[in-house]
Amino acid sequence: MVTAETRPPTDAVAPDADAVIREARRRRRRRWLLWAAVTVVVAAAVAGITATVLRDSSPPPGHPTRPTQGAPSSAPGAVPPAAVRPDAPGALAVAPDGGLYVADDRRNEILERLPGGAFGVVAGTGTAGFAGDGGPATAAEIDRPGGMVVAPDGTLYFADAGNGRVRAVSPAGIITTVVGGGGREGGQGGGQGGSPGGGWVVDGTPAGRAALSTPTAVALSPAGELYVADGQQVLAVQPDGTLTAVLGHRGPLQGLAGVGGPAVDASADGAAGLAFDGAGDLFVFGEATKSVLMVTPDGTLAGVPGTLYPRGYGGLASGPAGTVLAMDGGSVVRLTPAGEQAVVTFPSGPDQPDRYLGIRNFTPAGIAVGPDGTVYVDTNPDGGFADASAIAAVRPDGAGTLLWRAGS
Repeated sequence: MVTAETRPPTDAVAPDADAVIREARRRRRRRWLLWAAVTVVVAAAVAGITATVLRDSSPPPGHPTRPTQGAPSSAPGAVPPAAVRPDAPGALAVAPDGGLYVADDRRNEILERLPGGAFGVVAGTGTAGFAGDGGPATAAEIDRPGGMVVAPDGTLYFADAGNGRVRAVSPAGIITTVVGGGGREGGQGGGQGGSPGGGWVVDGTPAGRAALSTPTAVALSPAGELYVADGQQVLAVQPDGTLTAVLGHRGPLQGLAGVGGPAVDASADGAAGLAFDGAGDLFVFGEATKSVLMVTPDGTLAGVPGTLYPRGYGGLASGPAGTVLAMDGGSVVRLTPAGEQAVVTFPSGPDQPDRYLGIRNFTPAGIAVGPDGTVYVDTNPDGGFADASAIAAVRPDGAGTLLWRAGS
């Protein structure tokens, strides 16, 4: 029943349909604008939080390759460290902090074994070539990396054999050329040991203008000077950035010619490995005759007695307390001016036992010594008769541990 209070007045105006629609649209537009504004604010907040987290979690400038395992690198073509593994491990080097570097000339990369056993890329994109100087080493092209050495400040020096250079990776991960890259001008001339585009490097040549042939090994003297093995020469980088010949004669000397006389007048015997002992003696692996030579601090060349058969580029390594170790055919030996002493022997041959840590015919391809005296060695089927690629650590007490393995 409709009462007088509820009955609409007779003069009431009917609702305007267009006005109702306009009001509904206005309210819907307000809701949409409010929703959009809230979305923008939330998105901005999330972006700010994400940027803060990433900034706070980023490692400080320092070691070039110690990312969180599994985290992809921002370098072009890089892959997550957990997905990287050596193909044919060769030359090795150990940093002062114990980091282990692996030169893989099949991958055209230098890798580092990370905590936990994964590998990260230190230098190279996997493509053989020359590119990238002045930029991130992980975005640079290298070609057949060989012998390596790590300076006390963490700088990694390596022989970029295919490019005729010695290059360096700074602690911040930037790659540069430190020796090589020049033509015949600038102090070079023809002579033994040169390849097309290369030549004989004479004293006073600026390091960056030197025409190297095929550098294979590098070493740091006790005073911190960089030495380079380049086939028929061994060169030292002076504080002023020029090169000085330490071993090698531009004449047709072969084999062990010149032993007992000035090293600069003797044959370098195809120098392919370098290491200093605590007394400042420079040990040189002569690839031509598979011999070990020694340049004394006064510049005299001596032969190191022994029967070892040195292997590999960079097949010599300096250890703690001024020791020098070398890779033999089936062993690692400690060198002294008076001779050699076996450190570890790898069983090999047709009869059992012929395995070391499960690797048959473990033939060393690379060697490095850690600060605590641990000897690191690797092997691969390309460099000998091993049935797998592997990296192992041998403690000073002789106990061996397999760090990585691939293959049968």
